[in-house]
Amino acid sequence: MLAIATSITLSSRLWEPLFAFVSTVIYLLMQRKPGLRQLLLRRRAASMSTQAAYETLTVWDDAPTMLKFRNTGLHAWAMRITPLLLREARTARWKCDTVPEWPEAEQHLAQTEPFYGETGGLFARLKQVFKP
Repeated sequence: MLAIATSITLSSRLWEPLFAFVSTVIYLLMQRKPGLRQLLLRRRAASMSTQAAYETLTVWDDAPTMLKFRNTGLHAWAMRITPLLLREARTARWKCDTVPEWPEAEQHLAQTEPFYGETGGLFARLKQVFKP
């Protein structure tokens, strides 16, 4: 089996409704995907100094099944726009014999290097496009 954990921190709380909506639709679409063993979603609460993080933990029968889902449909579209919305993301993949839980996923995520969104995110991109 293949386990994948992701953690995404958005660049602004303004993106939370859009991200939550798209994530919910993807979650509903995934419920019937062949080869998916487990799908867990959670929102780690924000503090005064940090944004909330959205985390997923999925377990698939194999990599080709996961890649077919990841690279098509709404998920593929979401992956194209997410770099404009995020401040930081982490993704961890590992092979497993049993279905993991959050503590194991957290350990794997802690060992990965973060990916940072496009500098300034979507707001900076829009300012460049609409410069006077």
